[in-house]
Amino acid sequence: MLVYMRNFGYLLDKPFVSDTFFEAFTLQTLLQGSPDADKIRSRLQSRGLTHLLFDFKYVFGESSALGEDQRWILKEFLNSNTEFIESKNGYALYRFMLD
Repeated sequence: MLVYMRNFGYLLDKPFVSDTFFEAFTLQTLLQGSPDADKIRSRLQSRGLTHLLFDFKYVFGESSALGEDQRWILKEFLNSNTEFIESKNGYALYRFMLD
């Protein structure tokens, strides 16, 4: 899943999910209702998502479309349910640890 990656999806050689116009819509939908890690995991699995690539400043920075509670939930989920792959030029890549 790409979040705030503009139209860089064309550079990938794998299928991907990206919100072209509302860049954080899918992520906001996953985080609705202050879900716990299990609920986020099931929402990811139901969509077939395995990785998250995002522009750090637009997800966790001051101009984030996510509310403070959503950023906290996502941070907790990333810390406990993902493997950090790489960060470069302000972009971060995580792999979800799904069942």
